[in-house]
Amino acid sequence: MQKKRKFVRKINFKLNNNIRFKKLLVIDEEGKNHGILELDIALQLAKSKGLDLLLVSNSDSKPVARILNYGKYQYKIKKKRKKTKTRQVREVKFKITTDTHDLNVKIAKIKKFLLDNDMVKVSIRFRGREVTRKSLGFELMKNIFAQLSDIAIMEKKPTQNNMLLDMYLVKKKVIVNEN
Repeated sequence: MQKKRKFVRKINFKLNNNIRFKKLLVIDEEGKNHGILELDIALQLAKSKGLDLLLVSNSDSKPVARILNYGKYQYKIKKKRKKTKTRQVREVKFKITTDTHDLNVKIAKIKKFLLDNDMVKVSIRFRGREVTRKSLGFELMKNIFAQLSDIAIMEKKPTQNNMLLDMYLVKKKVIVNEN
């Protein structure tokens, strides 16, 4: 099975000496507009403040550059991307006849999903006359949750929908008290 690759859009910013425009509209870190300056003067202004000159808009008519701390700017962008990451709902299916080794393998997979901050739908499918043995399904759900209770909380309790019994799990949020 091939591993899925995560595609992260890299944004290449023109920074300091990589800027090729002769004149730029310069804005400093406080948002103050310095007007249109030549590249050399803008670079000197940025260096005098101990900051970087970043090309924000590279249109030919009005290139705009901003004076800022580039490391801090990158950190904010990464933080914003991390916050906007969508949570996926992963499903792991069981049967009431699932053997212990298979059960342990699937529970390990659930742990991996939870540690990746995904929501996990645990479902047990009943086939034929197995529907009459709902108690085994609920018992299996309790067993699964007992093994995951250290890292997971139940978002939705086990519910029966015709031939399917399902529950939703999410990662526990760890709260550390600093006394």
